[in-house]
Amino acid sequence: MALLGQVPLTAFVRRSARHVSGSFPNTAIARSRWCSASVPAKAPLGYTDTHTWVQSSDDGHLIGISHFAQGMLGEVWSLDLPKVGAKFVQDEKVASIDGMQIPPEKANASDDESDAWEYDVPEEVLQRYQGRGWDVRMIQIRMLGNMHHIQREVFAPADCVILEVNNMRDRELVNTAAETEGWLLKVKFTEDLPELMSPSEYEKHCEMEMKLPLPEEE
Repeated sequence: MALLGQVPLTAFVRRSARHVSGSFPNTAIARSRWCSASVPAKAPLGYTDTHTWVQSSDDGHLIGISHFAQGMLGEVWSLDLPKVGAKFVQDEKVASIDGMQIPPEKANASDDESDAWEYDVPEEVLQRYQGRGWDVRMIQIRMLGNMHHIQREVFAPADCVILEVNNMRDRELVNTAAETEGWLLKVKFTEDLPELMSPSEYEKHCEMEMKLPLPEEE
């Protein structure tokens, strides 16, 4: 896969003050953003249980991450997307997205000369990321202190081939328009697409996923 749109940590530092500390999406916000993101001229969005949306287009289907997933990621700063022509089977990982989020109680930055190092993630944070495809780590960045580094994997809804990759110059589109201009891939499905969730069904799924218990330690 090609790593696209990675933002250096120094750039993230400059931009971090624009973002709300330690915030997580709630259903009221998610509902309003779903409504505002609708595009009447196109087919409606359907959602998978791994936070991907699918929308039919003239010559294929567009795929992206939901507003809910973007909110859980924080600020998206790196996309790892496949090449045009790549083929995938259902449920295979097709892309990954990295984000950063400021914890609710950010510790003071260290005087260590290293740029970043890892710490254990609090259980109350891990609780929100128990669904498939999430990876969250606590790292400390010298200029910012503790940060949540969050990765979201994107899975193929069905067997498909990549027709187009959204080579957007402004990665901020994933942060501000995840369900419209911030689409990730255009694909051609080579097998039938499973039934997708409606916005209301997906909203209920998100509520349930955030209540999943932590796995027991062996």
